[in-house]
Amino acid sequence: MHDSGNTDSGSTFGEKLRAAGERHGRLCVGIDPHKSLLESWGFENTIEGLAAFSTICVDAFAGHVALVKPQVAFYEAFGSAGFAVLETTMAALRSAGTLVVADAKRGDIGSTMAGYAEAWLTPGSPLEADAEGEAVTRKQKAVLAFLRSLYEHPEMLEKEQFKVFSPLLHGNVTGGNLKQLLEYLCKIDSERLVPQRLTGAVRIVDSKELLFPFRDGQQIKEIIGQTLAALASKEGTTLERVYALEVLNGTDVNGLARTASELYQSFGYDVIRVGNAAQTGVEHTVLIDRIGNEAVAKIVGQVVRCENIESAQIGDDHSGSETNVDFTLILGKDFNGYSVRQKK
Repeated sequence: MHDSGNTDSGSTFGEKLRAAGERHGRLCVGIDPHKSLLESWGFENTIEGLAAFSTICVDAFAGHVALVKPQVAFYEAFGSAGFAVLETTMAALRSAGTLVVADAKRGDIGSTMAGYAEAWLTPGSPLEADAEGEAVTRKQKAVLAFLRSLYEHPEMLEKEQFKVFSPLLHGNVTGGNLKQLLEYLCKIDSERLVPQRLTGAVRIVDSKELLFPFRDGQQIKEIIGQTLAALASKEGTTLERVYALEVLNGTDVNGLARTASELYQSFGYDVIRVGNAAQTGVEHTVLIDRIGNEAVAKIVGQVVRCENIESAQIGDDHSGSETNVDFTLILGKDFNGYSVRQKK
């Protein structure tokens, strides 16, 4: 929240608010330039339309009401250009002595969440990220924030609000089925949700782009099994925090470390370094436990079926590790691209 205004610059916000209320009444006017509102006023959903609508609001409200509350989400949807319009709008209101409350909270009602979704998830938007990993993580966070909003505000699924944000949800579940799914999800505490990422090969089938998970779906079973085991665990081992890994290729086969890192990301681990080990020709894959937690190390190793676990601190081995990580995975010749071949 941001409060401003030239009235009694040395006063506290409470004193300014009381003075403004005595002059103009206790009315706080919102500026919520979402797409449907812009269009109903004859403006396009563009930065020019946003600026024109905001100017009209400033002319109508500045110096006439106690507070004005612009909704940041609808400006953020236009990236830095939108923030520039917001800055101009707030400066004009302040110069007239009007108090400004910037509504920038996350996890809000449907229309506001739709604004944030448009800002961060729409392909081609000014805030779209280039890095795939960052984009996936950001989308996961946005989905969790949306589900948290559903949990806290189930009224979002009422007809009018549902119509606002449902067009922004893209997938193979639509219409009544989508609404039914969301009605179920809104009963789940989002704090108990664990985001996972499925990786695999993308293939074109009947002109449709489909994702085929690694190991013919076995990866999905393992992700679900490990997640359920963690949820059922009294200690909640893998859910206490996100563990940081580095994955190093100890062979001369290109791409192994990248493939393994994607597998670990699928299980929710934070892979902060992918590269080559100090030595090649490593025969057996090894997981180096740098936090001294044998129970967690076994769970981490299960992702690629690595049972060869060693305990060491950074610098105690010759892996080439230079990063402060929890675990280092060094891939050997027994790693076939998705798991360690078990000894017969």
